[in-house]
Amino acid sequence: MNKNTNFVQKLIPSVINLILIVFITYILAIAFSFNKWLYVQITFVVIALLYDVSIAVFNNNRCLGMIIMNTYWDKDYSLKERIIYSLLYTLSYATVIFYVFFPFDLLIVNLLFLQLPFVIFKKTTLHGYLSGNMSTVIYKKD
Repeated sequence: MNKNTNFVQKLIPSVINLILIVFITYILAIAFSFNKWLYVQITFVVIALLYDVSIAVFNNNRCLGMIIMNTYWDKDYSLKERIIYSLLYTLSYATVIFYVFFPFDLLIVNLLFLQLPFVIFKKTTLHGYLSGNMSTVIYKKD
C-alpha cells in the first residue's frame, strides 16, 4: 500500500541533498580559494544543477535524500518532466543562498508561501506540480 508523503517527508530528502551540495561547494571553494561570495553562490547553483540533472537522467529522478528516506515517485515520469523538475528544484535550492532584504528571506517565502500550500492542497511541491504533478510516496508493507 502506498502513502503520500507529508511536508516533513518531502523536506528531509531536500535537506539531505542540500547538505551534500553545500559540502561539495565548500570543498570546491576551499580548493579554488574563492575570495568572493558570488563565486560560492554560482558554484552552489552549478553543483545543485549538475546533481539534480544527473539524478533526473541517470537515476530515474530518485536522489540520495529519497533513497535514505525510502521514498519513491508515485509513477514513472518522462525524462522531460524529470528535467523540468530538476531545473525548478535547483531554482528552489537557490533560495537558500540568495536573498533580497536579509539572509534566508527568499527561502522563507519559498517554503511558507509556495511549497507548503502546494503540499497541503495538491499533495506535491510547487516544482513537482509544475513538472507534471510529480508526487512522492512511501511504500508501506501490509
